[in-house]
Amino acid sequence: MSIKIAKHVSENFNKKLARTIGLEGKVKILVQFIVDKEGKIFGVKTRSSYAILSNEAKRVIEEIPDLESPGYLDGKPILIPYGFPISFEIENSKKERKRLKNKNKS
Repeated sequence: MSIKIAKHVSENFNKKLARTIGLEGKVKILVQFIVDKEGKIFGVKTRSSYAILSNEAKRVIEEIPDLESPGYLDGKPILIPYGFPISFEIENSKKERKRLKNKNKS
């Protein structure tokens, strides 16, 4: 289950959003949600210093197709709380940094 989730996030999260707000270096968004007995995701919560990144993380998680194998305890399906960080590195060129600096001044 975790490999499928990580792959979906990696392929669908728009990292360019971090660049558009002038971020550089390591970016981290914390994500929490619950997988129900049928493998559906609900209760998505995100935590980031930037709303645009929190919203993107929530969008990507909510788009995950139903998971084929929900959690089981004693042979019965159960709700599973799930959490992980979405983290990546952003490097802007000197030209891009200058453009963003000028954009933020106006």
